[in-house]
Amino acid sequence: INKKMFDELEILAKNYGVKFSLYVDDISFSSNKIISHNFLQKVFYIIKSNGYEISKNKPDKKKFYRGKIGINSIITGIVMSKDGIFIPKLREKRIENQIEELKNIHNSSDDFKKLYDKTISSIQQAIIVNDIYKKYLLRLNDIGHNNNY
Repeated sequence: INKKMFDELEILAKNYGVKFSLYVDDISFSSNKIISHNFLQKVFYIIKSNGYEISKNKPDKKKFYRGKIGINSIITGIVMSKDGIFIPKLREKRIENQIEELKNIHNSSDDFKKLYDKTISSIQQAIIVNDIYKKYLLRLNDIGHNNNY
């Protein structure tokens, strides 16, 4: 449905030497150089001319991040650092807690199956961000195999 708009945004980004990234409805532009106000105005124009509005800022989300990537730069829910991209520590801790909780639930219960499926989904999403999270998949598989799930 939005291919035309995304193509326009990608062409604009290329013309400005900016990288365009898209994940469902999250649009990101990144560059080693400062992204100009003029560029952002053109982005807003393209989005609005396609019938969309930029959503209002939410207290827990930054809509626009301009500056150098640092130790605490979170863009569209992903931690960006000089060492790579990662999931936030809170998400990682949630996965660890779910794995520990699974150890204490009987494998034949519906609760086990629901939490197992939820946890494996969270781990697979984390692996898309960075392969280091495969360690949780291995731990989860051990629990599943030990419990015949």
